[in-house]
Amino acid sequence: LVRIAFQRANPTFGNFGDRKSVKHLPGCLRTMIVDEIIPRARKDTSTVFRETVMAEMSVLKVLDDYRPKLEAWFKETTADDTKQTTAMNEAVNDTSDKLQMAQWLSICADPGPHCEQDLVGIWECYRESDITGDPRCKTLYKWRLSLAQVKMAFMDSQPPDSLAATQSTGADAMAVLDFEEFLECCARLGIDKYRAVKEVSPAEAVKGFIQNLLNEASADQVVIKATYIHADRYKADDETKALKGESQKDVEKWLACWEKMEIMDVHL
Repeated sequence: LVRIAFQRANPTFGNFGDRKSVKHLPGCLRTMIVDEIIPRARKDTSTVFRETVMAEMSVLKVLDDYRPKLEAWFKETTADDTKQTTAMNEAVNDTSDKLQMAQWLSICADPGPHCEQDLVGIWECYRESDITGDPRCKTLYKWRLSLAQVKMAFMDSQPPDSLAATQSTGADAMAVLDFEEFLECCARLGIDKYRAVKEVSPAEAVKGFIQNLLNEASADQVVIKATYIHADRYKADDETKALKGESQKDVEKWLACWEKMEIMDVHL
């Protein structure tokens, strides 16, 4: 950092032509760190996520509701060692009961027996409504999920003490997730995937990603359901009341007339 800061401050070979005021040595080091490095540095938000999103009752309820299905999926997936990497000091036929990063990335990127749809990519859809001709249906939603986000969520879902700067062997704590950590990883990816759609709540985002993984709903279906505009139907038999001066017989005549009305083509 010191060398780079000094080279940047070199009037001939550094930021040559920069019209900003010259930062003399050694102030250039502080300026580079404060103005250039820290604002662009990635900040560890894994703890914040656990204290906020993972503490919401609605999110916890979603994870609890899908726990049996996810646990069955997790056991079946980790039992399949075709995408697992082998640790350097272990036997070739030794498999892990935890989910390894290589296998998880393969599942997210390529549809296969463990997931029949792409979990990463770019999606878009229009809003839908019960109201014919609703102008709000012109709203176009776009959202995405990248492999880089998948990797980051995988690493952030592990306990901080397992992220030591050591060489990963493929089956150590750095490269695997147990089931509880996998639940957190799904929650992180749900939030990341549907973050661009403001109408999707955290619980709906987490549930949506789990449904994508289990092939219960597509990404489009998740967003359409969360943003759908519902119109309360008028139930004439239950909600119609006699006006002042009207008899029950008058109400029955009105109901008979109402049943014959065709208003399906009336729209905004």
